[in-house]
Amino acid sequence: MDEPTAVAAALRGHDEVVVVTHGHADLDTLGSAVGLARSLDAATSIVLPDGVQARGARLLDALDVDTLGPDAVDATTTGRVVVVDAPSADRVAPVDVGPAPVVVDHHEPGDLAERATAAYVDTDAGATAALVAQVLDALDRRPPPDAAVALAAGLLDDTGSLTDARPAEFQIAGRLFEAAGERVDVLPALLDREPSFGERVAATKAVVRADGYRADRTLVLLTEVSGEQTAAAHALRGAGADVALVVSDRDERTWVVGRARAGGVELPDLFAPLAERFGGESGGHAGAAVAKLDCDDPATVRTAVLAALEERVGDLSPLA
Repeated sequence: MDEPTAVAAALRGHDEVVVVTHGHADLDTLGSAVGLARSLDAATSIVLPDGVQARGARLLDALDVDTLGPDAVDATTTGRVVVVDAPSADRVAPVDVGPAPVVVDHHEPGDLAERATAAYVDTDAGATAALVAQVLDALDRRPPPDAAVALAAGLLDDTGSLTDARPAEFQIAGRLFEAAGERVDVLPALLDREPSFGERVAATKAVVRADGYRADRTLVLLTEVSGEQTAAAHALRGAGADVALVVSDRDERTWVVGRARAGGVELPDLFAPLAERFGGESGGHAGAAVAKLDCDDPATVRTAVLAALEERVGDLSPLA
């Protein structure tokens, strides 16, 4: 949707730019926000709608970044509002970003992109930070060292240290490392993450309980856990799955969390028909998505998601 040049054009000539992250901000949304804000020739501020994840807080501390709360945005007076890594208004609530924000994102487009004055949305991208780097290229702006560190942190985190990156994103990472210079030594501390005991339990259960399938050279692992679905999905990918699917019973709903190899199954396309069939909603980007379905029978959902997957990869045979 649009191009980086469209976003660059929308940013030129503005003396004030406010960059808004999504709630519970992770390294990709924060890295994108910091990288953009510190690279522009304008008065910039970063607004956090609702909290920061632990590694995001480390980034803010390491790079000495000041942020504002959700009440800081007045869309009627702010020069330009930019939303990074969030497709819909509910992801930036309670911030009111106004009727015509600028959007840079790698999730399936939502209501923000629909009303944006300019939007660069690429669901095949491994991270929004990579798209922000392309916007800076279109602006002919080389990110200063701390901005390059922030963008590199977002790119590395959302692509699993480039495991799920596209070829072009390796080149972007290289340019960011070069721009970061000696500040690149900050990255290991930002990316280091010791999983909690609960995450380790979920990851172990996910692998032990997983059902395995293959279609030609596509390997699929499907499992069911009660919590820490993201950790479980990453564990299945780490075990070798091209497509990792984690089903969980959430009261009267069933959630399916998916992770997929870059260039393989497009998870939003897989999950959207499930949301239409059962009711509920789905969203995400090519390699990471979730479906929250109005169905209280996980077994039925498991069958449906495997059938939907077969339509895309061919007949699935159980792994012996």
